[in-house]
Amino acid sequence: MKGIFPIIFFILLGLSNNIFAQDANDILLKEYHAEKHDTSKIVSLHKYIKLNYSSPDSAIKYSKISIELSDKIQNIALLAKSYNLLAISYYYSGDLINSEKNLNRSLSYYTQLKDKRGMATCYNGIGVIHYDQGKLYRALQLYIQSLRIKEQLGGQLSIAMTLNNIGNVYKDLEKVEKSLEYYNKSLAIKKTLSDKHGIAMTLNNIGLLYHNNGEYVKAQDYYKRSLIIKKEISDLHGEAMTLNNIGLTYEVQKKFNLAIPYYEKSIAIKKEIGDQYGLAMSLINLATVYRANKNYSRCYKKLFESEKIAKKIGATTQLRDCYQRLYETYEIQSNIKQAYKYYRLYIAAKDSMMSAESIKNIQKLQAQYENEAKQLTIKNLTKKEELSQAKLDKNKAELKSKNIINIGLIGVLILSAILGVFFFFSFKQRTKTNLTLKKSLDEKEVLFKEVHHRVKNNFQVISSLLNLHANNTDNEAVKKALGEAKDRVGSMALVHEKLYQSKDLTQIKMDEYISQLIMHLSDGFDIETEFATILKIEDIYLSIETAVPLGLIFNELITNSLKYAFKKGANNSIEIEIKKIEDKIQVEYKDNGIGLPKNFDLDKLESLGLNLVQILVLQIQGELVVDTGKGACFRFEFSLPK
Repeated sequence: MKGIFPIIFFILLGLSNNIFAQDANDILLKEYHAEKHDTSKIVSLHKYIKLNYSSPDSAIKYSKISIELSDKIQNIALLAKSYNLLAISYYYSGDLINSEKNLNRSLSYYTQLKDKRGMATCYNGIGVIHYDQGKLYRALQLYIQSLRIKEQLGGQLSIAMTLNNIGNVYKDLEKVEKSLEYYNKSLAIKKTLSDKHGIAMTLNNIGLLYHNNGEYVKAQDYYKRSLIIKKEISDLHGEAMTLNNIGLTYEVQKKFNLAIPYYEKSIAIKKEIGDQYGLAMSLINLATVYRANKNYSRCYKKLFESEKIAKKIGATTQLRDCYQRLYETYEIQSNIKQAYKYYRLYIAAKDSMMSAESIKNIQKLQAQYENEAKQLTIKNLTKKEELSQAKLDKNKAELKSKNIINIGLIGVLILSAILGVFFFFSFKQRTKTNLTLKKSLDEKEVLFKEVHHRVKNNFQVISSLLNLHANNTDNEAVKKALGEAKDRVGSMALVHEKLYQSKDLTQIKMDEYISQLIMHLSDGFDIETEFATILKIEDIYLSIETAVPLGLIFNELITNSLKYAFKKGANNSIEIEIKKIEDKIQVEYKDNGIGLPKNFDLDKLESLGLNLVQILVLQIQGELVVDTGKGACFRFEFSLPK
């Protein structure tokens, strides 16, 4: 849901004003430089890092220095703590991969020390990362692991934090009662400890839970209780966030005039405290309400204001959302030219979030590799020259000392020298050619990635155009046909997306592709019926020529199951099995829905989707077999291209 961010405490941080924090930073850095002993230096650095998570680059820099010093004195406890602080610093920078990697290093040291409190902290931290990545069941497992240790050790505030995190997972899993159970346990502990900041945070999260469940009156009650405490403790950041959340509850109820003052108050506080990221987000929310009131001039004004801030601070997420609202608003006003312009900007912002950092890392590694290869070539050539010179000097000394002139030997030596020079220049030329070929291959790889990226973007543009046409027609049959075409385009776009994100630009890992395709299709359907997916897919890579038709086949079969096969409240499931036997791929798709009609006949199909399935199976030189027993089952096999 837009603009709502559940608060998960990665660690327990104190609040201090900016002037005090800056003074403390200066004092701690002076202490660090003045200390003579490495242990004291590390302790000063740890204090400095904890105060500077909001400046992650600085926190990362000093965390790495702390690790070097800890490693130097071989202090395992300080190493464990230093890696933990580095992980938190990476987390605040948005680098979840490096954060998890360093938490696992910290965990290994805490395990070596048998430090259960440290282990519990790491399990909780890794759980937070998995939660942010949407891996909810893994996050839940880690939180529970952390909670068990904390309950053995005591420390009520830390227990309350993990209980709150478990509540967040159950909230996202839409298990309302379970989520409330853990939130209330957390809340009870915080009330006992008079932890006002924690109480306000959990009240806000309960508000989010009721909001997501559509119980907006209850959500507003908990938000307002949270707001009272946040005002009492002068938590301006929290106050602005909760005001924004209250605005959202009124917005979803279409009480737009009631939402506006809450958004405006939130914006005023964010301007006061300099929260540029939050300000850009709340301006987008306020613009959305103005749009709903058909006050388009104010809507555009707020969106352009948000765009300016987002560009200035490099807030790609807010920029993406801003462009999305702009293209949607222009589309509503039938300004197709401007809608298309901002749709392209929206796609570009969305893609840059996924690819900018990976491209930067690839270029860095490529430059490093080329430099190392160049240095190695120079070193080898220098060594060969030195060896050749040494050999010539030795021959000269022997000839001088013996004073024997052997015409035959001279001839052999001259011939050897000529061959040596020939081979040397051949080697040099071959090395140069190899480096040129490598550079050419690297350039082609980047080109192929860019081609796949552009193809995927063009597919998305086509998808958007289909969507625009669907929204501009009242003919339900046309809308349905355009929607199905959009899904087919989406399955092909996904192939190219997987290709430009993979190391191998010619093959696609099928288990990842099918999983993502199912998510893409289920997200696109406005259905209340739940279903489970069972994937039995071996570690198989297929070329684009095979993956595209196979993706379209699954697109049609999954769509058919979601639209026609499942009943609300039943234990619905889709099972896909793909396995390799010698040089053949065997595929089986089945659901446990209402099944196919008794008179089902492959040769007399009227459905475009199933006709397309049959054509695509033939295209990859397979033969479709249908089982009309319980549910629907489709089988086929095909040979791998040689």
